[in-house]
Amino acid sequence: MKHWLIGICLILATTTTYSQKNKKNKKVDDAPVVNHDQAMEKLINQTGDVNMMLYHLYEKAAKDSTDMETLEQIAYIYLLQQKYGYCINVSQIILKNDPAHITALEILASAYQGSNQKEKAIITYQKLLGYQEHPKTHYQLATLYFETGNDVGCQEYLNKVLNDTTSKNHSVIINFQDANQQLKKQEVNLIAACYNIVGFLYLKNEQVEEAKRYFNAAVQIAPNFVLPKGNLQMIQNAEQKAAEEAAKKDND
Repeated sequence: MKHWLIGICLILATTTTYSQKNKKNKKVDDAPVVNHDQAMEKLINQTGDVNMMLYHLYEKAAKDSTDMETLEQIAYIYLLQQKYGYCINVSQIILKNDPAHITALEILASAYQGSNQKEKAIITYQKLLGYQEHPKTHYQLATLYFETGNDVGCQEYLNKVLNDTTSKNHSVIINFQDANQQLKKQEVNLIAACYNIVGFLYLKNEQVEEAKRYFNAAVQIAPNFVLPKGNLQMIQNAEQKAAEEAAKKDND
């Protein structure tokens, strides 16, 4: 029986919005002095030239070795481009200067996760928890432990999410393959995402009724959530097939 795969959120849902700080410029004859860095950044944003944006950001970072904000932007662009090796290298430069840099830890953990370096991702997420507790970080660890076959660790971190009263206010992006094997994404409530994994753990242990209960709970929270609906359909098909085979056997 082919199980529906639980989608894994590859990019930590907590993202950073970057903004260029306004700088005071001297005036000559009341004419404003143009800030060329800001003007260039605006133009690059308008054209969507990511390579030029990276060149510009690297140029800024080279001028000021303490400019962690610019390095953070570079790392995040590499993460979005799925250039995980570059992303990891830049994140590590930031963390060498500031080991408690929350955003760099988030980006680094996501890059390890995206590049299938699960053990390093687990270590980095756990380090992140030492500085900042967040239900989404617990969720990421739960999915990683599930993927590595550590059901006890998975359940432990799922419980942390489910026992956190703020979890209901968060959502995650789930990646999954549809019936045509096409990669799809869906944003769902964090609690619903956890219920789907709990249901899958019960299904894995052949506790079908408990699995159905959690899949139904997930759908109740997120009616359009594809994965638990697919899991329920799979169970229904299996039960129907078993009933038909039993009936055929009795008739024989």
